[in-house]
Parts: sequence; structure tokens; C-alpha cells
Amino acid sequence: MKGEALLDEFRRLTGATNVSLLDDVQAAYQDLLKRAGRWHSRHRDTVSLVFKSGESSYALPLHKMTRLEGIAIRENTDQREWRPLPIVDDAEFDSERLRWLKSDGTNDTDRPRVGRISGGDTRVLEVTPGPDGTYEGRLTYVGFPALLTRENEPILPEMYHLEIAQLGAAYWLMNSQDENTRARGHILERRVLKNAIPRAIDTSPNLSNGVKTRSARMMRC
Repeated sequence: MKGEALLDEFRRLTGATNVSLLDDVQAAYQDLLKRAGRWHSRHRDTVSLVFKSGESSYALPLHKMTRLEGIAIRENTDQREWRPLPIVDDAEFDSERLRWLKSDGTNDTDRPRVGRISGGDTRVLEVTPGPDGTYEGRLTYVGFPALLTRENEPILPEMYHLEIAQLGAAYWLMNSQDENTRARGHILERRVLKNAIPRAIDTSPNLSNGVKTRSARMMRC
């Protein structure tokens, strides 16, 4: 359901036919994303990175990311294979860098084998050995979901879309001056959270039957 349809459902539930903004629906959407972290973590994307000869440090586009999940680099061979670029701690990185130190004290170059992430507000990816040419890189990350608009859809599965509108309606009702209306809002909120959150965090019965899962090592930016 697009934002416009969610707003129509919100109006139906509240009777607020003159409401034209998505404020309460937006708040409900963001709240469900925060409460059910695994919904958020399913919003994955990739961004390209170019490794260049003579450069061993690269700024990371943190404005797009909540969590960096992996980095891959493409071989400059006929097969053009993608290979993972492991992120290691300082000790392992320094040890690997020494392996590429030549007898004259300069560093040899090749396809980068490992990387480390450092820095404060601006995070930097440092690789070793330094690239001996130009290589394609790919970052896989968990991103920030786009804000809900009239034209787009939530990133959540469609089975949750009505519950976004319902929770938004609950928030609106709970702000009423009328005691009975506020009570309706609290009841609706409890019903939505009781139904939606267990499914979102994969605790509902039979949700994962027959589904094989694989653990993944995740790197925090």
C-alpha cells in the first residue's frame, strides 16, 4: 500500500477526513521500524567504490548506512571474480602490511587483501596492500529506510501495511480531548503492537518453518 492508501485508512479509522498530512502515519511507521529491528535490517543495499593505484585510504559514505555488512573487490583477471575484503583489527592489519614491505622499505602493491576501518565522525577504509591498478569495489550495507510519502510504500511486507495506518490512527486518537476517544486509541495501539511485533522479530509460531537461516558477521560503522 502506498502512503496515500495508508492515509485513507487512517482517515477511515479516525473519522478525521480533513487530515492531509502523513505525520501520525509516519510516526507509526518509524516507531514500528525501531521496535522491530529486524524489519530495519532487511533494508539492504550496495554502493560502488573504486580502488585506485597510489591510494590506500577511502572515505566511507556513512550518511547512507546504519551498518556495514561486507566489502568485496573485483579481480582484474579474465574471470572478473568478486572476492571478499575482510575487515581486520589493527594488529592483523599491521601484520599483513609488513608482509608487503619490500627490502628497500617501500610497500609492494597488488590487489588489496584486507582492510580496517578507522576515524571518528568521518570513517575511513584503509586497505593493504595498496592497489596496483584500478579495482571495482562494492559495499553491502544496511541503510536508512526512506521516509513514507504519498507515492512510495513502506519497506515492510504488505501484511503489516494496515497496521501502520492503525497505529497512526491510535496515536491520533490518544491525543484527543475526549476520554472515550483516548481509550479507543490505547486499545487500538495495544492490539497493533500485540499482533505486529512478534511477527516482525520472528517470534510468531510457524513463521520460520522450513526456512534455512545463515548467520552473518556484521560490522558496525
